[in-house]
Amino acid sequence: MPVVFVGVSCVLLVVPVVSEPTAVLAGALMTLAGVPVYLALVRSRPAAVERLSTKFTHTCQKMFLSAVEDKEE
Repeated sequence: MPVVFVGVSCVLLVVPVVSEPTAVLAGALMTLAGVPVYLALVRSRPAAVERLSTKFTHTCQKMFLSAVEDKEE
């Protein structure tokens, strides 16, 4: 079965490159455009982004009543 999976995966990768290389290139460039965003904002989060993320999370938890309650033992 792994041989079939690898074969199908290779076909799914090669056929679009052969049939529409410009579309594949555009998609690859869009994907690669996310790398600087990841490096700047996700990998080493600035304090301002961390505060904004925490505030957004708390706001969503309050709005949707989805905060995890502390268990009383």
